[in-house]
Amino acid sequence: METEIFRLRKLQTSMDIQPASEQGQDASSHLSVTKVRVNYSLPIFDDQQKHKQSIPLNPLVGKELKFVWNGDIRCLHCNRLIKKTYNNGYCYPCFIKLAQNDLCQLRPELCHFHKKTCRDQAWAEKNCFISHTVYLSFTSGLKVGITRSHTLLSRWADQGAEMALPLLQVRQRFHSGLVEVFLKKFFYDKTYYPAMLANSFLSPQQRQQLRSEAGSTLQSQFHESLKNLKQLDAHIEETRAKISSCQLQDQGHQASKLFYSAEPMPKLHSYSYPMAPGARLPAETTHAKHAKPKFTQLSFTKTNSIAGRLLGIRAQYLLFETGILNARKFSGYCIKLLS
Repeated sequence: METEIFRLRKLQTSMDIQPASEQGQDASSHLSVTKVRVNYSLPIFDDQQKHKQSIPLNPLVGKELKFVWNGDIRCLHCNRLIKKTYNNGYCYPCFIKLAQNDLCQLRPELCHFHKKTCRDQAWAEKNCFISHTVYLSFTSGLKVGITRSHTLLSRWADQGAEMALPLLQVRQRFHSGLVEVFLKKFFYDKTYYPAMLANSFLSPQQRQQLRSEAGSTLQSQFHESLKNLKQLDAHIEETRAKISSCQLQDQGHQASKLFYSAEPMPKLHSYSYPMAPGARLPAETTHAKHAKPKFTQLSFTKTNSIAGRLLGIRAQYLLFETGILNARKFSGYCIKLLS
């Protein structure tokens, strides 16, 4: 197979939810577990940003692949020919102009819509003033995060979560940012990706043990988080004194209603990612016990061709025998795929 030249983008994900009859329970905590299998594809768009087709990647796991960069980089939004990208695929004018590239997308608590300085109010109304979910997930370890409620399952796949569960639902993105800032007193909000990727190469027995530990941790921290959230009202009052009251209109438990009560527990979601049978950690990645794993970073800035046997896919990473390729990082690069 050889594709036409296309601009590399963030990998698309779709989820296969196993039928209820095949669902299970976490062995250590006896929680109901929803099993999710992740499917990946490379999206191809034309110059008018219309989706043309998607290349399924799961069937290519275990096979030899080759990505060839033709030397061009084009902005994902305006198709401008550029020398470098900003925020994973944009030219500088689009980086400083588009609402989706504003700092408040990374830190929602910095929302400035109420100041009438939003870059695109129509975009914000469609993407920020909608239901958001605060969640707990286990990637390289336990972390807190937020996402638009309708993208919850794909968000967990995009982060390479081992297991995850929703914690709180709020009316808008700004509210979710306030809650996340509060919960970061108790949890990390970052993933150490080498450890997460290394977990993909665990044996079935090791993987089962990891999931059992993750399930127990998520269960205990879910209840602990609900207790901590009782302090949220005081946190909101502190915040209210600092910023415009109109931005915090109806803030509190009326605006931030609990998505789930403490009883019953929400279902855990357990994720599985495509891996080649018998795939082993690349030799140069093997690390001493208790040492942090390291992967060779494959980059189009060092070579115009990346090739090798695809061992698996997780989050936005393509795992080759020769190293890992972060697809999102090279969004906008004009490449073709050969297999």
